[in-house]
Amino acid sequence: MKTQIFKYLKSYSTLPIEVDRLIISTYLAINRIKVRNNIFIKSYVIEKENIIEYKCLEEFILILKNEIQKFDLEALIELFEFVISPSDRIINGAIYTPNYIRKYITDNSFSSKKEDLENLKIADISCGCGGFLLTASKKLKKSTRLSYREIFKNNIL
Repeated sequence: MKTQIFKYLKSYSTLPIEVDRLIISTYLAINRIKVRNNIFIKSYVIEKENIIEYKCLEEFILILKNEIQKFDLEALIELFEFVISPSDRIINGAIYTPNYIRKYITDNSFSSKKEDLENLKIADISCGCGGFLLTASKKLKKSTRLSYREIFKNNIL
């Protein structure tokens, strides 16, 4: 990911909650996602009424649009990894796992379970930002006729 994005985040705030709000609001705005009923996510949305924060949101959107082609879930996960404090990385071993490594691990895990994939239970006890669960959900959807709704309800623990 480009350095201007991280430079902006670093200058924006040292408080993870504020950086989280900026990242979430940016993701929602760029992808034109309207939050209707999710009170938890709504609490992270930067509203136009907060003039200073909203101006920062607009600036960050411009930076993102200039530096990355597509602000998808992979890019979102990578941005959230930025918020992990250095002490958390040392104490808890928190580290970003690139998509190609997650895909390799998931593909190998699935290859040993070729049958009955629809009843497969998937968990990631070190979850982090959910990258492994996202990769496994995509693989399960591609390998079965299950919808994401069914996968999240029945296969993700």
